[in-house]
Amino acid sequence: RVAARLVRIEKEILRNALAAVQEVIAALPNGSESPCYSQYRPILK
Repeated sequence: RVAARLVRIEKEILRNALAAVQEVIAALPNGSESPCYSQYRPILK
């Protein structure tokens, strides 16, 4: 019973963490405009 509750809490934490990561990814530039004008510029998305 306690283990089942801990699993539910862990799932909620992971779901919230995933939502936060997706928000950060959505806020990243799409790579069409890069401050680095080189052949090896980072592709963020």
